[in-house]
Amino acid sequence: VVAGMKFETKVFVAATSSEAKPTFSGTGSMKLVDGGYAAVFSVPASARVIPAGARKGKQEYSVVARVPRADGSFQELRLRKTFEVVKPEIVITSAAVQILYAECGNDLNIDVPALGELYDPRVTADNAQVLQSKQSKKKFRVVPRAGSKTCRLFVQTNTAGQLVDLGYVDYKVVPPPR
Repeated sequence: VVAGMKFETKVFVAATSSEAKPTFSGTGSMKLVDGGYAAVFSVPASARVIPAGARKGKQEYSVVARVPRADGSFQELRLRKTFEVVKPEIVITSAAVQILYAECGNDLNIDVPALGELYDPRVTADNAQVLQSKQSKKKFRVVPRAGSKTCRLFVQTNTAGQLVDLGYVDYKVVPPPR
């Protein structure tokens, strides 16, 4: 699953009695299906599980199904699984490649093509102010602070009201030309 997208899994319990309706809980958001005898879990894939320098990592999720027994007690069925998260490519275009000018408005176009229309960016930076364009959600003006030597841009996307980390890009900051 590409970081920023949702991993979905369907969980069900096979029981011999139609009275033994399970209850489900677990990671992510849940929707009951099949008359409440199954649940679909949606888990946002996070780039935080990808080790530094790697292209992919494993994200864990868990599900608990509580099934009623004939004596009134419950049996808990626990499930711990993982899925693979792939780092999306962050494509940044600007007039100056891999450098930003200190105390200047550096206009950048920041896109994550793998997310398509689901891409709803939130960009922050250390050592800089970031302003998002009102005309395009992919255009940003980055203004590095005076004296900064480097600037790290952090890219996130808003997926179903939750911020999901996509990664970061490092820039060298230089004084503007005369």
